[in-house]
Amino acid sequence: MRKLLGLCLLSIFCMACSASEETGLGEPPLLEYELNPDGGVSIRHVRGYPIQRATLVFTTANHQPATACRLVSEASARLSFQEDYLLLEIAPFARNSLIEVGCPEAIHLRPGRYSLSDGSLVEKENSNDLQSAGFNNPVTLWGTFLGGMAGLILLSIMFSVALEYVVVRVSNEDVS
Repeated sequence: MRKLLGLCLLSIFCMACSASEETGLGEPPLLEYELNPDGGVSIRHVRGYPIQRATLVFTTANHQPATACRLVSEASARLSFQEDYLLLEIAPFARNSLIEVGCPEAIHLRPGRYSLSDGSLVEKENSNDLQSAGFNNPVTLWGTFLGGMAGLILLSIMFSVALEYVVVRVSNEDVS
């Protein structure tokens, strides 16, 4: 009976550990942007499922018109300009894709708002901290939780077996 219980717990623990491996397809998308020192911006789709549609707005720091900015990379993106705003519409945007927008040096872009269904847009310097957390993926979170619970159950079973062994040994010594 104990061997069967131990095998069941071991199989549950193995399933929980294998479920925590990331495939990257079920996660919400993460876009990272990098403002280029010579003007412009680079946007990379770092992880998650492909984006069907996203709208990113960048403003110019010195309130100059952003009409001189051009799309550098060949991607499925469209640029629009409105006063000192640069509107970048992306559809579709696959994982590990890159979009580059070049601007003259006089125009320094800064991030504005974005419309992305359930993903995030972060600066490249901050994206490593966000990715290293690992708990933004529900599979990883549940895998860690279930793995911890299985570990605690195994520890309690081992403790009860050791305690039973000590109690039986002490009670046998009392009899003899």
